[in-house]
Amino acid sequence: RYPVDGIQLDDHFSLPMAMGYDPYTVQLYQASHGGASPSDDPSAPDWVAWRAQAITSLLADITQAIKQVRPGVIVSVSPNPPGFAYRNYLQDWVRWVNLGIVDEVVVQLYRDDLTVFEQDLYNSGFHNLRSQIPIAIGLYTGPLSSAKDFNRTIDEISAVQQAGYGGVAFFSWETTFWFLKKATDLEVRHTLHRLFAL
Repeated sequence: RYPVDGIQLDDHFSLPMAMGYDPYTVQLYQASHGGASPSDDPSAPDWVAWRAQAITSLLADITQAIKQVRPGVIVSVSPNPPGFAYRNYLQDWVRWVNLGIVDEVVVQLYRDDLTVFEQDLYNSGFHNLRSQIPIAIGLYTGPLSSAKDFNRTIDEISAVQQAGYGGVAFFSWETTFWFLKKATDLEVRHTLHRLFAL
C-alpha cells in the first residue's frame, strides 16, 4: 500500500535443523524419494540438503512474487555466516546469492572477541561475495540492560570498512537508540560523520 524500498528476511526465515518431521514435509520427501522416509538423524546430509533446497525454492518463489508486484524492491536476507546458517537453519544463502534470488545480504556477525570478529570478516566464506551483490555486516550492540561499549562498536565498524563491506546494520534498536539518546545531537552528528563520512 506504500512504496517500500525493500523487504528483509532475518536468520529465522527457515527451519531449525531439527524441524521438518511434520506429516506434510515427510510426505513431500517421500514423494521425491520413492516412498522412503527421511533419516531419523536431522543432520543426515541428504535430509539436510533436501530441506535446504525446499527453503531455497520457497525464497525463489517469494522473490519472484515480490518482483512481479514491485520490480525495483530489494530482497534482503540477514543470515548468520554460511556454515553456521546451513548447519543450524538449513539456509544455503551463498547459493541464493549465486542464483540471483537475493539482492543484498546483511550477515549477522555477533562476536564477543574483536580479534575473532576481524578474522571472521575474511574467513567465514562470504568475503568473496562482495563483488556479486552488496554484503553488509550486522553488529550486535547488546541488550538494553548491558549495551556494548560504543567504542567497541566503533572498532567493529572500522574493521568492516577496512574489509571492504558495503555497510553495517545495528541490532538491537534499543541499544542503538540508547546511544543516540544518551549523546547530544552534536556528538551524534560528529560520530556518525566520522564513521560514515556523511
